[in-house]
Amino acid sequence: MKNIHPIGIGANIFGYSTNFNLTREILAICMEYGLNFIDTADVYSNNQSEKFIGKIVNQKSFKNKFFISTKAGMRPGESADGQYTKKFLIEKLNGSLNRLRVECIDFYLLHKFDKINNLFEMLDALQNFSKSGKIKYFGFSNLTKKEYVMVKKLKHNFKNFRYNQSLYNIFCKENQSIIKDCKKNKIFSTTYGCLLRGVLSEKYLSNKISKKSRFFKNNRVKKHLSKQMIKFLQKLKNETNKFGMNIPQFAIYNSVNEGSNSTIIGMRNISQVKNICENFDLKNIKNANKIRDLMNAEIKKIKISYY
Repeated sequence: MKNIHPIGIGANIFGYSTNFNLTREILAICMEYGLNFIDTADVYSNNQSEKFIGKIVNQKSFKNKFFISTKAGMRPGESADGQYTKKFLIEKLNGSLNRLRVECIDFYLLHKFDKINNLFEMLDALQNFSKSGKIKYFGFSNLTKKEYVMVKKLKHNFKNFRYNQSLYNIFCKENQSIIKDCKKNKIFSTTYGCLLRGVLSEKYLSNKISKKSRFFKNNRVKKHLSKQMIKFLQKLKNETNKFGMNIPQFAIYNSVNEGSNSTIIGMRNISQVKNICENFDLKNIKNANKIRDLMNAEIKKIKISYY
Protein backbone atom coordinates (compact mmCIF):
# COMPACT_ATOMS: atom_id res chain seq x y z
CA MET A 1 0.00 0.00 0.00
CA LYS A 2 3.02 2.25 0.34
CA ASN A 3 3.35 2.39 -3.45
CA ILE A 4 -0.11 3.85 -4.07
CA HIS A 5 -0.09 7.32 -5.63
CA PRO A 6 -1.65 10.13 -3.55
CA ILE A 7 -3.98 10.98 -6.44
CA GLY A 8 -6.60 8.27 -6.84
CA ILE A 9 -8.65 7.92 -10.02
CA GLY A 10 -12.36 8.39 -9.37
CA ALA A 11 -14.23 6.06 -11.71
CA ASN A 12 -17.79 7.04 -10.80
CA ILE A 13 -17.92 9.01 -14.07
CA PHE A 14 -16.72 6.18 -16.33
CA GLY A 15 -19.64 5.20 -18.52
CA TYR A 16 -21.64 8.21 -17.35
CA SER A 17 -19.46 11.09 -18.54
CA THR A 18 -16.87 9.15 -20.54
CA ASN A 19 -17.31 6.48 -23.19
CA PHE A 20 -15.01 3.45 -23.37
CA ASN A 21 -12.37 5.00 -25.64
CA LEU A 22 -12.10 8.18 -23.56
CA THR A 23 -11.94 6.12 -20.37
CA ARG A 24 -9.04 4.18 -21.83
CA GLU A 25 -7.27 7.42 -22.83
CA ILE A 26 -7.74 8.84 -19.34
CA LEU A 27 -6.31 5.73 -17.69
CA ALA A 28 -3.40 5.71 -20.15
CA ILE A 29 -2.40 9.31 -19.37
CA CYS A 30 -2.93 8.71 -15.64
CA MET A 31 -0.55 5.76 -15.90
CA GLU A 32 2.06 8.01 -17.54
CA TYR A 33 1.90 10.32 -14.53
CA GLY A 34 2.29 7.40 -12.13
CA LEU A 35 -1.31 7.22 -10.93
CA ASN A 36 -2.06 3.61 -10.03
CA PHE A 37 -5.20 3.51 -7.86
CA ILE A 38 -8.75 3.28 -9.26
CA ASP A 39 -11.82 3.75 -7.07
CA THR A 40 -15.13 2.45 -8.37
CA ALA A 41 -18.34 0.72 -7.22
CA ASP A 42 -20.73 -1.79 -8.73
CA VAL A 43 -23.51 0.82 -8.94
CA TYR A 44 -21.45 3.45 -10.76
CA SER A 45 -22.98 4.07 -14.19
CA ASN A 46 -25.16 0.97 -13.71
CA ASN A 47 -22.15 -1.41 -13.73
CA GLN A 48 -20.55 0.27 -16.76
CA SER A 49 -17.68 1.68 -14.72
CA GLU A 50 -16.55 -1.77 -13.56
CA LYS A 51 -17.05 -3.21 -17.06
CA PHE A 52 -14.91 -0.50 -18.67
CA ILE A 53 -12.18 -0.93 -16.08
CA GLY A 54 -12.24 -4.71 -16.46
CA LYS A 55 -11.79 -4.54 -20.23
CA ILE A 56 -8.99 -1.97 -19.97
CA VAL A 57 -6.87 -3.33 -17.12
CA ASN A 58 -6.73 -6.72 -18.80
CA GLN A 59 -5.17 -5.26 -21.95
CA LYS A 60 -1.46 -5.93 -22.25
CA SER A 61 -0.25 -2.34 -21.75
CA PHE A 62 -2.42 -1.90 -18.63
CA LYS A 63 -1.96 -5.33 -17.04
CA ASN A 64 -0.88 -5.25 -13.37
CA LYS A 65 -0.49 -1.46 -13.43
CA PHE A 66 -3.39 -0.52 -11.13
CA PHE A 67 -4.70 -1.24 -7.64
CA ILE A 68 -8.49 -1.46 -7.77
CA SER A 69 -10.99 -0.60 -5.07
CA THR A 70 -14.69 -1.29 -5.53
CA LYS A 71 -17.75 -1.33 -3.32
CA ALA A 72 -20.86 -3.28 -2.52
CA GLY A 73 -22.57 -0.11 -3.64
CA MET A 74 -25.71 1.79 -2.86
CA ARG A 75 -27.31 4.31 -5.19
CA PRO A 76 -27.77 7.92 -3.98
CA GLY A 77 -30.47 8.03 -1.34
CA GLU A 78 -30.59 4.24 -1.00
CA SER A 79 -30.23 2.86 2.53
CA ALA A 80 -27.89 -0.01 3.38
CA ASP A 81 -29.92 -0.91 6.47
CA GLY A 82 -30.75 -4.60 6.42
CA GLN A 83 -29.12 -5.15 3.03
CA TYR A 84 -25.64 -6.47 3.81
CA THR A 85 -26.50 -10.09 4.45
CA LYS A 86 -23.91 -12.77 3.69
CA LYS A 87 -25.90 -13.87 0.61
CA PHE A 88 -26.17 -10.27 -0.65
CA LEU A 89 -22.41 -9.68 -0.21
CA ILE A 90 -21.52 -12.91 -2.02
CA GLU A 91 -23.71 -11.89 -4.98
CA LYS A 92 -22.29 -8.36 -4.99
CA LEU A 93 -18.67 -9.50 -4.81
CA ASN A 94 -19.02 -12.16 -7.50
CA GLY A 95 -20.66 -9.61 -9.79
CA SER A 96 -17.75 -7.20 -9.33
CA LEU A 97 -15.16 -9.94 -9.89
CA ASN A 98 -16.85 -10.90 -13.16
CA ARG A 99 -17.14 -7.35 -14.44
CA LEU A 100 -13.60 -6.41 -13.43
CA ARG A 101 -12.30 -9.70 -14.89
CA VAL A 102 -10.02 -10.35 -11.92
CA GLU A 103 -9.68 -13.23 -9.50
CA CYS A 104 -8.90 -10.96 -6.54
CA ILE A 105 -9.93 -7.37 -5.77
CA ASP A 106 -7.35 -5.27 -3.92
CA PHE A 107 -9.80 -3.29 -1.77
CA TYR A 108 -13.46 -4.04 -1.16
CA LEU A 109 -15.74 -1.60 0.65
CA LEU A 110 -19.22 -1.50 2.07
CA HIS A 111 -20.56 1.74 0.59
CA LYS A 112 -22.61 2.69 3.64
CA PHE A 113 -23.12 1.48 7.21
CA ASP A 114 -25.82 -1.14 7.81
CA LYS A 115 -27.52 -0.36 11.13
CA ILE A 116 -29.67 -3.51 11.13
CA ASN A 117 -27.49 -6.50 10.24
CA ASN A 118 -24.97 -7.76 12.80
CA LEU A 119 -21.67 -5.89 12.35
CA PHE A 120 -19.52 -8.82 13.46
CA GLU A 121 -21.20 -11.13 10.94
CA MET A 122 -20.69 -8.62 8.12
CA LEU A 123 -17.00 -8.27 8.95
CA ASP A 124 -16.69 -12.04 9.29
CA ALA A 125 -18.12 -12.51 5.80
CA LEU A 126 -15.61 -10.00 4.42
CA GLN A 127 -12.74 -11.68 6.28
CA ASN A 128 -13.77 -15.00 4.74
CA PHE A 129 -13.64 -13.39 1.28
CA SER A 130 -10.03 -12.47 2.11
CA LYS A 131 -9.23 -15.99 3.28
CA SER A 132 -10.62 -17.42 0.04
CA GLY A 133 -8.43 -15.06 -2.01
CA LYS A 134 -11.30 -13.09 -3.57
CA ILE A 135 -10.25 -9.81 -1.93
CA LYS A 136 -7.07 -8.58 -0.23
CA TYR A 137 -8.36 -5.91 2.14
CA PHE A 138 -11.77 -4.60 3.11
CA GLY A 139 -13.32 -1.64 4.84
CA PHE A 140 -16.04 0.99 4.82
CA SER A 141 -17.03 4.20 3.10
CA ASN A 142 -19.03 7.08 4.58
CA LEU A 143 -18.81 6.11 8.25
CA THR A 144 -19.86 8.65 10.87
CA LYS A 145 -17.56 9.12 13.88
CA LYS A 146 -19.84 6.91 15.97
CA GLU A 147 -19.94 4.18 13.33
CA TYR A 148 -16.17 4.35 12.88
CA VAL A 149 -15.66 3.78 16.62
CA MET A 150 -18.00 0.76 16.50
CA VAL A 151 -16.09 -0.79 13.60
CA LYS A 152 -12.67 0.00 15.07
CA LYS A 153 -13.53 -1.86 18.29
CA LEU A 154 -13.75 -5.07 16.25
CA LYS A 155 -10.62 -4.40 14.20
CA HIS A 156 -8.40 -6.80 16.19
CA ASN A 157 -10.68 -9.71 15.20
CA PHE A 158 -10.30 -9.06 11.48
CA LYS A 159 -6.73 -8.58 10.30
CA ASN A 160 -7.76 -7.68 6.73
CA PHE A 161 -9.93 -4.77 7.81
CA ARG A 162 -7.41 -2.19 6.60
CA TYR A 163 -9.32 0.46 4.64
CA ASN A 164 -11.54 3.47 5.21
CA GLN A 165 -12.89 6.13 2.85
CA SER A 166 -14.30 9.47 3.99
CA LEU A 167 -15.52 12.77 2.64
CA TYR A 168 -13.04 15.61 3.13
CA ASN A 169 -12.28 19.03 1.67
CA ILE A 170 -11.14 22.37 3.03
CA PHE A 171 -14.75 23.36 3.77
CA CYS A 172 -16.07 19.97 5.00
CA LYS A 173 -13.79 18.76 7.78
CA GLU A 174 -16.21 16.72 9.89
CA ASN A 175 -14.26 13.51 9.18
CA GLN A 176 -10.86 14.99 10.02
CA SER A 177 -10.54 12.99 13.24
CA ILE A 178 -11.39 9.70 11.46
CA ILE A 179 -8.73 10.33 8.80
CA LYS A 180 -6.08 11.12 11.41
CA ASP A 181 -7.01 8.08 13.48
CA CYS A 182 -6.69 5.86 10.40
CA LYS A 183 -3.15 7.13 9.90
CA LYS A 184 -2.34 6.50 13.57
CA ASN A 185 -3.70 2.94 13.41
CA LYS A 186 -2.21 2.11 9.98
CA ILE A 187 -5.57 1.84 8.27
CA PHE A 188 -5.28 2.73 4.58
CA SER A 189 -7.32 5.89 4.11
CA THR A 190 -8.72 7.62 1.06
CA THR A 191 -10.84 10.74 0.80
CA TYR A 192 -13.34 11.92 -1.78
CA GLY A 193 -14.99 15.29 -2.44
CA CYS A 194 -11.65 17.06 -2.23
CA LEU A 195 -12.49 19.38 -5.15
CA LEU A 196 -16.04 20.05 -3.93
CA ARG A 197 -17.67 18.72 -7.12
CA GLY A 198 -15.22 20.66 -9.29
CA VAL A 199 -15.70 24.01 -7.56
CA LEU A 200 -12.05 23.89 -6.44
CA SER A 201 -10.81 23.37 -9.98
CA GLU A 202 -10.59 26.98 -11.30
CA LYS A 203 -12.90 26.25 -14.23
CA TYR A 204 -15.67 28.41 -12.77
CA LEU A 205 -13.36 31.42 -12.74
CA SER A 206 -13.63 31.46 -16.51
CA ASN A 207 -16.38 33.39 -18.26
CA LYS A 208 -17.00 30.37 -20.46
CA ILE A 209 -18.59 27.37 -18.76
CA SER A 210 -19.00 24.25 -20.86
CA LYS A 211 -22.58 23.15 -21.46
CA LYS A 212 -21.45 19.69 -20.31
CA SER A 213 -20.42 21.11 -16.93
CA ARG A 214 -22.03 19.92 -13.72
CA PHE A 215 -22.99 23.55 -13.17
CA PHE A 216 -25.99 22.96 -15.43
CA LYS A 217 -26.83 19.53 -13.99
CA ASN A 218 -26.20 19.78 -10.26
CA ASN A 219 -28.03 22.26 -8.07
CA ARG A 220 -25.47 21.78 -5.30
CA VAL A 221 -22.72 23.11 -7.56
CA LYS A 222 -24.80 26.21 -8.32
CA LYS A 223 -25.41 26.65 -4.59
CA HIS A 224 -21.70 26.44 -3.81
CA LEU A 225 -20.82 29.08 -6.42
CA SER A 226 -21.93 32.16 -4.50
CA LYS A 227 -20.34 35.57 -5.06
CA GLN A 228 -18.46 34.98 -1.81
CA MET A 229 -17.06 31.72 -3.18
CA ILE A 230 -15.97 33.28 -6.48
CA LYS A 231 -14.11 36.07 -4.63
CA PHE A 232 -12.48 33.45 -2.42
CA LEU A 233 -11.39 31.38 -5.42
CA GLN A 234 -9.91 34.42 -7.16
CA LYS A 235 -7.80 35.23 -4.10
CA LEU A 236 -6.87 31.58 -3.60
CA LYS A 237 -5.72 31.31 -7.21
CA ASN A 238 -3.42 34.31 -6.75
CA GLU A 239 -1.88 32.75 -3.65
CA THR A 240 -1.42 29.27 -5.13
CA ASN A 241 0.17 30.71 -8.27
CA LYS A 242 2.86 32.32 -6.12
CA PHE A 243 4.03 28.85 -5.17
CA GLY A 244 3.76 27.29 -8.62
CA MET A 245 0.63 25.25 -7.91
CA ASN A 246 -3.03 25.53 -8.85
CA ILE A 247 -6.19 25.34 -6.74
CA PRO A 248 -6.92 21.60 -7.26
CA GLN A 249 -3.33 20.71 -6.36
CA PHE A 250 -3.64 22.88 -3.23
CA ALA A 251 -6.84 21.02 -2.28
CA ILE A 252 -5.15 17.63 -2.77
CA TYR A 253 -2.05 18.60 -0.77
CA ASN A 254 -4.31 19.59 2.13
CA SER A 255 -6.20 16.32 2.02
CA VAL A 256 -3.02 14.26 2.02
CA ASN A 257 -1.61 16.42 4.80
CA GLU A 258 -4.56 15.46 7.02
CA GLY A 259 -3.48 11.83 6.76
CA SER A 260 -5.20 10.58 3.63
CA ASN A 261 -3.08 8.08 1.69
CA SER A 262 -4.84 8.91 -1.55
CA THR A 263 -7.43 11.47 -2.61
CA ILE A 264 -10.01 10.31 -5.14
CA ILE A 265 -10.45 12.71 -8.07
CA GLY A 266 -12.88 12.25 -10.95
CA MET A 267 -11.11 13.43 -14.10
CA ARG A 268 -13.42 13.64 -17.13
CA ASN A 269 -10.91 14.49 -19.85
CA ILE A 270 -7.19 14.58 -20.65
CA SER A 271 -6.82 18.30 -19.92
CA GLN A 272 -8.14 17.78 -16.38
CA VAL A 273 -5.63 14.98 -15.81
CA LYS A 274 -2.76 17.18 -17.02
CA ASN A 275 -3.94 20.18 -15.00
CA ILE A 276 -3.90 18.15 -11.80
CA CYS A 277 -0.88 15.93 -12.40
CA GLU A 278 1.68 18.18 -14.10
CA ASN A 279 4.31 19.38 -11.60
CA PHE A 280 2.49 17.57 -8.78
CA ASP A 281 4.93 17.29 -5.89
CA LEU A 282 4.18 16.45 -2.25
CA LYS A 283 7.03 18.73 -1.23
CA ASN A 284 4.52 21.52 -1.83
CA ILE A 285 2.52 20.47 1.24
CA LYS A 286 4.44 22.98 3.37
CA ASN A 287 3.54 25.78 0.99
CA ALA A 288 -0.08 24.57 0.87
CA ASN A 289 -0.14 24.81 4.67
CA LYS A 290 1.07 28.41 4.49
CA ILE A 291 -1.70 29.26 2.02
CA ARG A 292 -4.33 27.51 4.13
CA ASP A 293 -3.22 29.42 7.24
CA LEU A 294 -3.40 32.68 5.29
CA MET A 295 -6.88 31.87 3.94
CA ASN A 296 -8.23 30.10 7.02
CA ALA A 297 -10.38 32.96 8.30
CA GLU A 298 -12.11 33.19 4.92
CA ILE A 299 -12.48 29.40 4.66
CA LYS A 300 -14.34 29.41 7.99
CA LYS A 301 -16.72 32.11 6.81
CA ILE A 302 -17.95 30.00 3.88
CA LYS A 303 -20.57 27.56 5.15
CA ILE A 304 -20.80 24.54 2.86
CA SER A 305 -22.79 21.33 3.16
CA TYR A 306 -21.48 18.74 0.73
CA TYR A 307 -24.72 16.79 0.78
